[in-house]
Amino acid sequence: MAEAVIFGGTAEGRELAEYAGGKGIATLVSVVSEYGREILRETKGVTVRCGTLEEEGICRLLEKEKPRLVVDATHPYAAAATEQIGQACKRAGVRCVRVLRKDGGREKKGTGVEDEDGCFWVDTPKDAVRILEMDDRQVLLTTGSKELGVFAGTEHLQNRIYARVLPDSQVLAECQALGIRGKRLIAMQGPFSEEMNRALIHQTGAGWLVTKESGEKGGFREKIEAAKACKIRVIVIRRPGQTEGMSVQDAREELARLGPLPPADCLPVVKRVIHATADFEYGHTLVYSKGAVGILEELVRNGADIVTDTNMALAGINKKVLARFGGEAHCFMADEDVAAEAGRRGMTRAAV
Repeated sequence: MAEAVIFGGTAEGRELAEYAGGKGIATLVSVVSEYGREILRETKGVTVRCGTLEEEGICRLLEKEKPRLVVDATHPYAAAATEQIGQACKRAGVRCVRVLRKDGGREKKGTGVEDEDGCFWVDTPKDAVRILEMDDRQVLLTTGSKELGVFAGTEHLQNRIYARVLPDSQVLAECQALGIRGKRLIAMQGPFSEEMNRALIHQTGAGWLVTKESGEKGGFREKIEAAKACKIRVIVIRRPGQTEGMSVQDAREELARLGPLPPADCLPVVKRVIHATADFEYGHTLVYSKGAVGILEELVRNGADIVTDTNMALAGINKKVLARFGGEAHCFMADEDVAAEAGRRGMTRAAV
């Protein structure tokens, strides 16, 4: 069984899977393609399943794995998948968080309206096809494979399309079936630098670049800058509207809370630290010496003093209780002789 299930072979999904694996959290990642499986295959502590799942299939997966958390890190344009994941999680009673990708921060014009950078903003691939009727220049498609049929099946785009897709056997077969093959099929893994995009524009002789609003992770800015440098027009297919979700960093924090619990006798210490710092990461990053709490209790009962290297920790110690056993609490960080000795040794006052 998995503590966490992550949906998505995206850059965000891979980052979160590697983070969870590194934290020792049993994690299952569900990806659509064999290529997604290959990328994640060597991630320690992570199991990868491959294949498309509808809502019922997701429910069966959750029933089998019984995760404490589901992370939807699917592509920003995978609106149907997000809906199905959310519905399945509701049925299974499992907490689900949606990871939102940052957009490019650009002002978006109305549908079919060209902005100052030569970008036409549209809502669907069909809208993009209609704009491409303006002339007969070559088209570099960087939208992925899912909507290729809309472009390849349009008569006025025959012999105009260069498609850049993932180097996945299933994707390549789909492109072949659509008649996109040979030099018109560019199989590469992104994101790409501006220089690489410029080189591809020059190589294909493209007068149009069609892209999705893929954000920083998808190399959106690099595509736009390359198109500007090459003086070609761009069509941007907007993302489906999504307002509820969280950043990758927030999702990492959610995953961190699933990590192994500290020893039972240390839990009160952990709770106190988290309460004081409001940082849940301490629940999984604190390190304990074997039997530390028991040793400390025994020392206090025998009248031992406590020395701390911060005045904040000193303030948090109940000195009246400590005094009942004959002990005192000390912090020497502000003592002049400690500062002088630290300077002489070339080390911190805490180390002295």
